[in-house]
Amino acid sequence: MSKHSTPQGIRDFLPDDTKRLNANMILLQKLFTEHGFNQIKTPTIEFAENLEKGLGPIQKKECIEFFDPAGNRLLLRPDNTTPIARTVASRMANQPTPIKLCYTEPIFKKSNKNHSDTEIFQAGCEIFGYSSTESIAEIISMCIRSLESLDIDDIGIDIGHVSFADGLPDTKKQALLQGDYIAYGEIPERGSNIKSNTTAIDEIIPILTKTHPDTPFIINKGLVKGLHYYTGIIFEVYSKKYRTIIASGGQYDSLCSLFDNPLTAVGFAINLNDIGFSS
Repeated sequence: MSKHSTPQGIRDFLPDDTKRLNANMILLQKLFTEHGFNQIKTPTIEFAENLEKGLGPIQKKECIEFFDPAGNRLLLRPDNTTPIARTVASRMANQPTPIKLCYTEPIFKKSNKNHSDTEIFQAGCEIFGYSSTESIAEIISMCIRSLESLDIDDIGIDIGHVSFADGLPDTKKQALLQGDYIAYGEIPERGSNIKSNTTAIDEIIPILTKTHPDTPFIINKGLVKGLHYYTGIIFEVYSKKYRTIIASGGQYDSLCSLFDNPLTAVGFAINLNDIGFSS
């Protein structure tokens, strides 16, 4: 540890970066509101037993945990979707659906060996209680518009589905999760012209290509997310400029059921840390 340094994974945002981050969040919040999404804020700290309902083994290991004076195990929020689902299921149960919500909030994860960020600023949208594939297309389209509003115009989108892993033995599923294609035994199919064999994808891609003709939509048979609440379509957004996944999302139709209110749900999150900061 060097003198006056910050902990691994924690950064100082100097004035120029702070200005850029705040400007991006204000711009995105305005865009979200214009499209009918209402802003929500959930606590930075939650009871572990609530958040862990939506997390898999890998994500649980990444959580930053501690105890309150009463001995309750607490977590810094490692994702925004689970606490929002808890709030919708428990405190917004009587509101008419669909419920369209948005946020610009940080999440917190243990920094890994690659020195990834611990505090990750996110912006995203969620639709709870949707009833058609048009809402899934709306979420993906909203994600594209959001990134374009940040002057990112070189994006591509990989689209997967949890059913792509149906019938695979646990060892192969774990290999996909880790991106270990040697253990998996082959490189999963990926391309714009391969068959998805999935009705939802077959319905959504024509909608998206009509509204976003310049955006490539790639079916990725190897797209498997670590969070355990995904139930259908999964997508990731990449940019040649930033050479990383800058946004992701999908369906999580069973998440609210974990909080005793069965509601369908779909959403996305943009990683604002990866967009345009110097250090």
